Amino acid sequence: MRAVCQVPHCCHPSYAQGYYDRDNPFYIEWDKITSDPAASANWLDEWVYGVKDRDEYWQKLGEETHRRLAVRPKYSEPVNYGAFD
Repeated sequence: MRAVCQVPHCCHPSYAQGYYDRDNPFYIEWDKITSDPAASANWLDEWVYGVKDRDEYWQKLGEETHRRLAVRPKYSEPVNYGAFD
């Protein structure tokens, strides 16, 4: 069986280019959490096993996190490819 599933925000805490940025504060906190097995288990219970789906996880992160991760346009400069005769 093969399928393609559209799951918004499914890359968090990583980024989805053009959709939302990498959550650097999360990664900093994650280093602290994973240094303690009990803290790791508590985090997993709350954020993985304690939510029914990815949408609930995203909503649990909250509006402040959503705003912080929102992509701000940063376009590249125009490119002059020259002309071929």
